[in-house]
Amino acid sequence: MSALAVPNLANDRCEFSPYRLATVARHYSSAPGENETLFNYRGDNPFYQALNKELHIKRRAVIQAVNDKQNIASAVASMMGLGIGLTPSADDYLTGLALILFIPGHPAEKYKEEFYLGLQRGKNNTTLLSAITLEAALQQRCRENIHRLFTTLFMTSLGTQLRQ
Repeated sequence: MSALAVPNLANDRCEFSPYRLATVARHYSSAPGENETLFNYRGDNPFYQALNKELHIKRRAVIQAVNDKQNIASAVASMMGLGIGLTPSADDYLTGLALILFIPGHPAEKYKEEFYLGLQRGKNNTTLLSAITLEAALQQRCRENIHRLFTTLFMTSLGTQLRQ
C-alpha cells in the first residue's frame, strides 16, 4: 500500500455469513474473565485495578445498549476517555468495536448515527488523537495493520480456517 493510501474497510467487499457475525458478536459481547483486562498492565496497583473494574462496567453498558437498541450514545459517551495513554483503553476498544459493527452490510450498521452522537458528546473526555481515531473508525478508516488483520479474518480462506 502506498504511503498516501488510507486503508478503508468500506472500499473492500465484505460479506457477512451468519457464522461470521455470530463469532464476532460472541467475542465482543462476552465479558472478559476476572483476570483479563481491556488494557495491558502488570502488578497489584490499586489504581489500575479500579480502572479495570470501571472498564468492564462501561464495556458491558455499551454492549447492553447495542443489544437493547437504546441509550447507545449515552453509553459510548460515558465510556470515552477511560483508561491511560494517548489513546485511552476504552477508546481503543470503541475504535475496534466501531470498525467491526459499521462495516457496510453488518446488521448493526443502523446504529452508526447513535454511535456518532456518543462520540460528539464524549469527545471532550478524551484526547484529540483519540477523538480523531474514533471518528475515522466510524468512516471505516484505520491503520494499515488493522486493515490487513480484518481483511485476513473476514475476507480470506485463512480467516475462515482461523474462525473454525
